[in-house]
Amino acid sequence: MLTLERRPLITQVVDGHTMWLLEIHAKSSGENDSKIFVYHSAMNDDKFEGDVFEAVCSVQQITSLPPDEAVDFDATRVIPYYRSSVMKHLLSDPAEAEALWLDIKEDVQELKEHLVALNVFFNSTSVTVDNGLLLDLNGAYLDLGTESYLVLE
Repeated sequence: MLTLERRPLITQVVDGHTMWLLEIHAKSSGENDSKIFVYHSAMNDDKFEGDVFEAVCSVQQITSLPPDEAVDFDATRVIPYYRSSVMKHLLSDPAEAEALWLDIKEDVQELKEHLVALNVFFNSTSVTVDNGLLLDLNGAYLDLGTESYLVLE
């Protein structure tokens, strides 16, 4: 199970402007990875001061992006993104923080649904796809029929 914990908004003054810090922690029980927030890392001559929150990760990014810090392999190969279980983002007013919180909750719910669907798919014994094609995921059995729908068993 993946849960989100929103911390109370904290005000910070940045360059004379009051900003609100939205901080969200993702927690996981079981096999789900709680590092679901994608950050762009401030590496080398990056124009950003500090790492920047980008998005809630996709199912594919859970395996393709490194956790905790960006990876700098050599001068020509860099992964400037990483995943974290904590999201921190400064916003110009509390209404923006509330809107971002709602968007993140929606994105995390979508990620959960995609992870469940992926788990169901890989734990299925057969899948019926368009034109009645039956594919047995534990073998290579194919059966042509007349149905035209998707069924996960």
